[in-house]
Amino acid sequence: MTSTPTTNIPTELLRTLITVVDLRRFTKAAHAPSVTQPAVSAQIKRLQFLLDIDLFDKSAPGVSLTEKGDLVVNYARRILNINDQILNVLRERLDCEMLEGLADAMADALGARPSDTASSRPEFGARWEAPADDGASRG
Repeated sequence: MTSTPTTNIPTELLRTLITVVDLRRFTKAAHAPSVTQPAVSAQIKRLQFLLDIDLFDKSAPGVSLTEKGDLVVNYARRILNINDQILNVLRERLDCEMLEGLADAMADALGARPSDTASSRPEFGARWEAPADDGASRG
């Protein structure tokens, strides 16, 4: 195998590799992400081309990794774990920002303001209090 040096490995190729290894069959791996077996094979071939190595031992029955294939799988698991952590943190942060925005909008609509307890107990988030009724708004 001879390919041009790559600077990026697409995560979908790594996910396919992990799925094949975990399920021990290309055909079973095709059912997991709802793709065809030829598509799974093509992704594995592309990954091997990008890395310029054989990932699987073709002389062994079933799915058997080469030494380099085993190394790639170990790193792929770590890469995908970090990738998923980044996405989860961003999703959680986005959810929090959306909730904070909703709370701010509700507070504005209700004429409420943050209370002093928000700064003393930040783990509970902002507490909102309605403005004191000074009687001026009554007709």
